[in-house]
Amino acid sequence: KHALLFELAAEACKEPYFGLRLGAQLDVRQAGLLGYVALSSPTFGQALQNVARYHRVLTEGFQLSLEFDQHHAVLAAIPADRSAMVGRQAVEFGTSALVRMCRDLTAQKLRPLWVQFVLPLPRAKARYAAVLNAPVYFEQPQIAVVFSKEVLAVPVKRADHRLLRILETPTENVRANSAANSSSTAATAS
Repeated sequence: KHALLFELAAEACKEPYFGLRLGAQLDVRQAGLLGYVALSSPTFGQALQNVARYHRVLTEGFQLSLEFDQHHAVLAAIPADRSAMVGRQAVEFGTSALVRMCRDLTAQKLRPLWVQFVLPLPRAKARYAAVLNAPVYFEQPQIAVVFSKEVLAVPVKRADHRLLRILETPTENVRANSAANSSSTAATAS
């Protein structure tokens, strides 16, 4: 439903980069509970782990996974329903909002090593690199934002471990309720 709303807004505004631009303007606190959990995390790496773990309090349209190899941390977004057509605007919004959130969390200007989309190559690829401040690849097997593992230890500015402990319980409750609702909806549909 949200994906369609983004597509309609882009069409009404005659702005083909609506989602990309809107996400890049989003303040991390506008993500509500999830934003505050990230802001309260002690390090950038723990903030990414918390975003991957608790993102369902914000949206059920995607599953997030955070995986590591020897040199990289890869935050990948997988549509919850792979058969559903996900609109370009919603994907671009979510990705640019995530990149903006990463910049807001630390006093350093963190940037991804690269960003990848499953979307077809757009006409103005350079616009994406400028907004995301990273190389961008299209027609990839997954939507992902890739960071160097070295930046995971960067402290979150003004992190508050006490607030994080307070927020984790309601966030976990919302996540559990969301998962339970998704399971009962799937069982009803079958």
